Amino acid sequence: MEKSSVFSRKSTLTKIGKYIIGIILVIGIFLRFHNLDGKIYWRDEVFTSLQISGQLLDIADHSELFTSELVTQDDIAEYQYINDSNGYVDTINGLKEFEPQLTPFYFVLARGWNGLLGNSTFINRLLTALISLLCLPFVYWLSLQLFEKPAISWMTTALIAVSPFQILYAQEARPYSLWVLMTLISSVSLLRAQKQATVKNWILYCITVVASLYTFLFAITTLFAHGLYILISERDKLSRVVLRFTASAIASLIAFAPWILILVNDPPSNYAAVPHGSFLAYPKGWLRNLSLPFADFGINDASSKATLLAFLVYLLLLIVAIAYSYFYLQRFASRKTFWFLTCLLAVPFMMLLVYDFGKGGQLTTRGSYLIPSLLSLQITFGYLMASQCLQRKQFWLVAFLFFLSVSTASSLVLANSDTWWHKADENIHHEVAATINQADSPLVISDVEFSLPISLSHSLKANTEFILLPPPDIDENWQLPDIPAENFSDIFLYRPSEQLQTELSQVSGIRLETLIEQTENYCNCTPQVLVKVSQITPNS
Repeated sequence: MEKSSVFSRKSTLTKIGKYIIGIILVIGIFLRFHNLDGKIYWRDEVFTSLQISGQLLDIADHSELFTSELVTQDDIAEYQYINDSNGYVDTINGLKEFEPQLTPFYFVLARGWNGLLGNSTFINRLLTALISLLCLPFVYWLSLQLFEKPAISWMTTALIAVSPFQILYAQEARPYSLWVLMTLISSVSLLRAQKQATVKNWILYCITVVASLYTFLFAITTLFAHGLYILISERDKLSRVVLRFTASAIASLIAFAPWILILVNDPPSNYAAVPHGSFLAYPKGWLRNLSLPFADFGINDASSKATLLAFLVYLLLLIVAIAYSYFYLQRFASRKTFWFLTCLLAVPFMMLLVYDFGKGGQLTTRGSYLIPSLLSLQITFGYLMASQCLQRKQFWLVAFLFFLSVSTASSLVLANSDTWWHKADENIHHEVAATINQADSPLVISDVEFSLPISLSHSLKANTEFILLPPPDIDENWQLPDIPAENFSDIFLYRPSEQLQTELSQVSGIRLETLIEQTENYCNCTPQVLVKVSQITPNS
């Protein structure tokens, strides 16, 4: 055996191979916790904080905070922090009434976490980083269940450890990392129950499915994927495994029935259901999703031609490798392994695709909604690379190191960035905050949708004060507030409505100067992101 080889002839990792895998795992662990409080706390995370505190409904109806009165940073923070007057019931009620598409397990868990460690951006994100870290041993365990080779399991775990998709959601106060974990745990539990069909194992599987469903609504697609796999792997015979799986699935759905009733009585509305402007947005989104587990450099339409070309070449190589990985899986893995990973890939995607084409939605363009499918991609890809490398094929060793290096580099860029493409409108907040924070005693006035100014507040200095108004289109009694100009060095409008700008400039004799614009946005706001009130005259 050559000293430089990463693999021995016994298809195991050598000391060098173990050393490389160990370094990758350490990098992946480090990146999950790096720069946690340095990133934009965007609107989705604001909703998380408001849900955890149990005070979302107080904000959503604009009965509090958005009352045209002067408020401080501390006032805004109080609504995002847990207190004695709002409990777990308020957290669950907020989800039921405002966002029923979000099931409560993560938010209840996060509330308990805040109760132990306190409230802050760092603490909220630390929970998801720890959950993402916990995913790694379950990736190893699932791979071991599927392939029965520790070396393949270690290499697959290393790939997922530095996956930019996993790093991205490990650093956000959202339920996606918990969904990854529950998908892994339920899948491991299913395979164990299939091999050892004891009542105890099937009860354990049922519990993991219930936990998954209460973690994220689309976990039901994983249950259907598991069901199809059981039917195929048992060759359509009415075996004890099929019967016990059916009983476990029915019991899980019965346990989830209370939330199903909530969804039936109050169907969720989400911008993911808004139709695309072009059918081409679908393949564009699918290609992005395909690359996300392996490389995410924040490529967008504004990227240079050289960057786009380099990414296109990489994407073509990746597509070929992924396609071949499923061909390789079908030829060389066990029949059950092939069908398990194929069902996990296809069923969630197809279920959401039916909804997209039926309702004109965009669910399949959101990688965070396709976590089971993306896990299948990563595990299958890892199996191909590891199997070929273990056969000491130099081409595949180079390919493995290439894709591993790209993933690591991508995750390093992502972890060190304070913005990222998926945060859309909020990516401009650092620029906005840098301008406002130059003022000695700034006042920010806003009448945009409530989550945006709260998101911005996380980037502003402590002495910033606000006048927050409900949007004019939802408040029939909307009127211009009194502005105590003499108390502030500078006054700014954040994403002001046309009505606010018009009344300030014409009725109140105020001259406005646009400082920052954003011509395209997802919040249906005016292009003016930050406007400075440069002159105030007394009201007539």
